[in-house]
Amino acid sequence: MVLSCLLPLVMVSPAFAMSDSSHTMTEKQNHQLPDSVLKAVQQDLAKQTNLPAEEFKLGNATHESWTDGCLGLAKPGEMCSQALIDGWRVVINRGKQTWVYRTDTNGRVVRQEG
Repeated sequence: MVLSCLLPLVMVSPAFAMSDSSHTMTEKQNHQLPDSVLKAVQQDLAKQTNLPAEEFKLGNATHESWTDGCLGLAKPGEMCSQALIDGWRVVINRGKQTWVYRTDTNGRVVRQEG
């Protein structure tokens, strides 16, 4: 009796889980970059270049997961938490210049690539 009750649950669960995870993946792809992330990146560039933050325009942004608290960009000798960090890879443009940043989900951690 217990097996017959569990059998339908086993058959239904995988289909539901697959449907649910593909829906989540679509939602992630459709997410828009939060204003807080864009502003944090623009402010970092403004500080580096002494130019107004408004001059830096969003080129592209993709939702990413980083392998550590340093967003995969640890400096020599730097200790980073070892945990998956959801965030963004942000490409910023000013004229022909381009900068690429990595951030956490809301822009509290901001690191420039290369």
